[in-house]
Amino acid sequence: MFEIALNLSTRSLVAAIVLSAIPLARLQSRSNPSLEGRRRWRAVSQRTLNALQGGLLAVLLATSTAAFADEPASAYVAKGPHPVAVLRQEWVDQARNRRVPVKIYYPADATAPSPVVIFSHGLGNSREGYEYLGQHWASHGFVSVHPEHVGAAHDIEKKGLIALYHAGNDRTYWRTFPEDIRFVIDHLPQSSIGNRVDMRRVAVAGHSLGAYATFAEAGLVVPNEPSFRDARVIAGIPISMSEQFPRAAYHDINIPLLHITGTRDSSIVYKTFPHDRRVPFESIGGRDQYLLTIAGANHSTYSDDEDAHNRRAHDLIRASTTAFLDAYLDGDAAAKAWLAAGGLQRFASEDAALEMRGVPGAAVRIGRIDVHTTPLFSEAEESQGRFYEIADALHTPTHAALVRKFLLFHEGDLFDSKRIAESEKNLRQLDFIKTATITPGAEHDGVVDIGVDTQDEWTTDPNVDFGHDGGVGTWSLNVTQKDLHGTGAEIAVTAARDPERTSRSLELIHPAFLRAYTNLDVLLMKASDGGEVRIDVGQPFFSTTTPWSYDLTFDHGARSQRLFEGGVEISRFHQNYRDLRAMFGTAISISDTHAHRLLFGTELQDSEFSVLEGATRPEDRHFRWALAGYEVAAQDLVKLDYVDHDSRFDDFELGPHARVTLGISPHGVTDRVTEEVIAQASTGFRLGDHALLLPRLSYSTRHAGSAENEIASAEARLLWRPATSVIQTFVTRLRVDEGHNLDRDVQFFADGLRGLRGYPAYALEGDRAVVFNAEHRVFLGRELLQLFAPAAAVFFDSGSAVSQGQQLRIHDFKSDFGVGLRVAIARAESTVLRLDIAYALNQSPTGKRGFVISFGTTQAF
Repeated sequence: MFEIALNLSTRSLVAAIVLSAIPLARLQSRSNPSLEGRRRWRAVSQRTLNALQGGLLAVLLATSTAAFADEPASAYVAKGPHPVAVLRQEWVDQARNRRVPVKIYYPADATAPSPVVIFSHGLGNSREGYEYLGQHWASHGFVSVHPEHVGAAHDIEKKGLIALYHAGNDRTYWRTFPEDIRFVIDHLPQSSIGNRVDMRRVAVAGHSLGAYATFAEAGLVVPNEPSFRDARVIAGIPISMSEQFPRAAYHDINIPLLHITGTRDSSIVYKTFPHDRRVPFESIGGRDQYLLTIAGANHSTYSDDEDAHNRRAHDLIRASTTAFLDAYLDGDAAAKAWLAAGGLQRFASEDAALEMRGVPGAAVRIGRIDVHTTPLFSEAEESQGRFYEIADALHTPTHAALVRKFLLFHEGDLFDSKRIAESEKNLRQLDFIKTATITPGAEHDGVVDIGVDTQDEWTTDPNVDFGHDGGVGTWSLNVTQKDLHGTGAEIAVTAARDPERTSRSLELIHPAFLRAYTNLDVLLMKASDGGEVRIDVGQPFFSTTTPWSYDLTFDHGARSQRLFEGGVEISRFHQNYRDLRAMFGTAISISDTHAHRLLFGTELQDSEFSVLEGATRPEDRHFRWALAGYEVAAQDLVKLDYVDHDSRFDDFELGPHARVTLGISPHGVTDRVTEEVIAQASTGFRLGDHALLLPRLSYSTRHAGSAENEIASAEARLLWRPATSVIQTFVTRLRVDEGHNLDRDVQFFADGLRGLRGYPAYALEGDRAVVFNAEHRVFLGRELLQLFAPAAAVFFDSGSAVSQGQQLRIHDFKSDFGVGLRVAIARAESTVLRLDIAYALNQSPTGKRGFVISFGTTQAF
């Protein structure tokens, strides 16, 4: 889709008088005089601007350091030595019966044919636009030809915004723009300035839709369109490409290009964002590719008339384009060396970033990406028996194209080990992938080839989950079909029983609903005490470089709940609930390692309660939250195997992460205005070469005159992997929960369901709880029959829970110790068969003490 590049910022004659008396930085007023008015204004103001420019330049040169004294940047920014003549003509392409008006800027004193730059304007502009470039290039010795694309110029602008919007989706311009440029190249030698142009040195430049035309002349492959590659074009300057084509469309381009974009170069209307502008640069495999990203520049910065606000951006465009044209159109070796040596970046300082590809001294980039997917069993594993061959034959393999969708890097990107680590982590989180490894190759020719290897889990996955923790039996029968039709989606049918209810459910999960990382989760559940309907769709911040996120959730259901005291049920009530939530996030600052984000949204919460048994009934709750928040995240990933899932890697984030969300529910929904605070923070620490400490904190409360349902939680995990011949891991966890003025349906427990394996379910309850676990796991280190991976464990648990106002005393803690067996199912998602025998060192509130056997299909903590 095309984007609109209007000439939006023209000056009035009054501004010329004011300009001579006030600093340029104070000039903010804009108007839209007639074309003749613009010409008079430019004639009057040019001398003033040149004088101010000279004065400013003198100040800059006087204050610059000696290290920059030999830089030619000032020469590229300043007006060149040639007087400029301007010519307007009306040309006609007889073959197409089409007018092609042109405006030509040329060096009036040139004694030999000059190199040619053909500039293609953006949608809604004209040949009169971008005068600051035509004048500047001509003063430096180039003939700058600006054709007007009839039908896509000011005549579109005059029809109004709706016409402009529809024109932005008119694909006929995919032909007319490059055809106009080809006609100009054909006609120039026979025009009135034919003796002034050197047709052996032709470049094409353009903005927005004109950038598309530049790529078309350079060899862009457009679906269902002919090739417009013109061998006479030897260099190009695409500025803010408007179209979005597959990366492969740019692969045939092999001429030097200077790509220009900005950090705010986006269009919500056309769903184009700054990272989309980078795609051409990242996709072209040829040498001599440059990308200049100007801080703060938006889509119209390049076409706006010049003022104090955009002067710095225009100076960067003047300097970069003139140096590039000198280097690649005029053959100036010194200009090319200045670009390659970082001269332009030094001049730009923090106002722009210059990236290079295929240029000596440029940063290393990603070359070829090879994705290799392995089914359940590799060829070597299949050779161990007929069973493995049959299993692979029945298995639906993961397609390489699906894996590619979840990579956070592409061919042509700057090589970044952090993006590779994040991609590995994200691939391992997909339910249909058992292992994922991304391996960079050796650097060659300025690029690094990347190998991506994955191995599948069962796509048709029948599961029988069971457990007997805390004296309560649980079970689940589930059949999941993963990676439906190669899309990554899965559908699961489940029958289950837990301590609260028996249920049957159908769930659809899709990790690439609209595109990769757009998640869809639909759950339909019928339970013995009610049921649930939940629909959740959204895109998380799946990387530190993700620019935005959203989450839309609808959750409605009914269930029964119980309250306990001394391990005995004292009350049972029924809850009907509804939750409707819409949250959006945008990154306000992004780097390779950190991201700062703003969050905003709304949430509707309703909970209504009725007593089933006992006398305790929670109060009904009705809130309509307006939410706003802030989040900071940093990336520092560590992957470790032999922690929770035998040889499968677990990913641990050590980078600090903090999030605070504030909400307000106005009067009229509740009796009083209610505020809400939700805060979370986590980080990680390396303790030497073999240990990790992973703390996490959270806090939430409501406030309506006083604090309500105030909850503070802290958890810390310690992992120690000693470097011994026997594979072993020591894991500890400390969990502390404390509440104040809690809702009546909220309790904290220390019991057999939450880590105290020697005690029954709901053994200890209250407004505060502490549970400590320590477990030493010893692994066999290999798979038996390529299906099972056994391990053994010894453990110690301790914890307590008390009501508000009571003290947590050490001698009141309940403790146990024991031994256990772990058997990981190698090709099933995160399944670990667990059998523990624990000895309770203290009596439970129900009077039991001694050995307790617990088992399940997940780790105990």
